[in-house]
Amino acid sequence: MKSLYFLFLCCFISCTTATKPLDPCYMDAGIKKAKIQIKTEANEIDKDDFMTIEYTQQGNPLKVFKSKWKSTTDYVYVEDILKYIVTSGPDYFYEGQPEEEIIIKVDTLFITKNDAKGRMLESIGTDKVNYKYSYANCNEGSVITYAAEEKQSTMHFLKENGNIMKKTVTFYIPFESTTVSKYSEYKFDEFGHWIERSLEAEDGEMYTEMRALEYY
Repeated sequence: MKSLYFLFLCCFISCTTATKPLDPCYMDAGIKKAKIQIKTEANEIDKDDFMTIEYTQQGNPLKVFKSKWKSTTDYVYVEDILKYIVTSGPDYFYEGQPEEEIIIKVDTLFITKNDAKGRMLESIGTDKVNYKYSYANCNEGSVITYAAEEKQSTMHFLKENGNIMKKTVTFYIPFESTTVSKYSEYKFDEFGHWIERSLEAEDGEMYTEMRALEYY
């Protein structure tokens, strides 16, 4: 289950940040749908590799589709509190594989504890992996993954004015290793939502993320 990425979600035309400040706790409020694509250093965009995100009016994710993984993730709320995250997609596939040969796998993450803001504090997946979440404020937080009560990984994110600046993931199994992703050079639309940013991936490669927005 590609859980760390989808948990990261929970936890575009001015070239400066001199736009109306947004609430750092609700950075995507008002956005109905976003489409994110990556532009490489060669200034190329793979039109077949994209991600779409649908939001509630409050800015909480409803549905995520990742074309590269051919996966769909639904966020299920009960009285505006997130209770389930359901991801469906091929367990494995290769280019050109006949549709009838593709095996679809469904994973469900059950949210077992929320804080007063409705944010996740504890959850467990169908694979019995446990997740624990902590927040210093709306600009900093972490997710710790446990399997059989053994710590598997820690993901820590740091934001500035609600926009992600740095993501650090430390893996403890089979040995300890750490990856770091850095975000910078944000560009915003007239509503203060980002539409472009630079990404230095964990492998050192530089990319530009482009985000097209549709509003309520």
